[in-house]
Amino acid sequence: MRLSLLSIGRNVRKLRKSQGLLQRDVAHQLGLQRGAIAHIERGVSFPSVTVLIGLCRVLDCTADSILRKARA
Repeated sequence: MRLSLLSIGRNVRKLRKSQGLLQRDVAHQLGLQRGAIAHIERGVSFPSVTVLIGLCRVLDCTADSILRKARA
């Protein structure tokens, strides 16, 4: 399985919005700057394992739902 930064970013954005959260809300809960979440969502950076676990907690999802590639 090849991980795509853009797919991961889209998944994070979709999950965040479905929870009604802003980037700053997620960032605050993870102890990050809002820009770090923006970078993940835009596919600029890959979340570390620690951040990935935190995203799963905050977004109430599994790692698979963040890492899987969207089906066409």
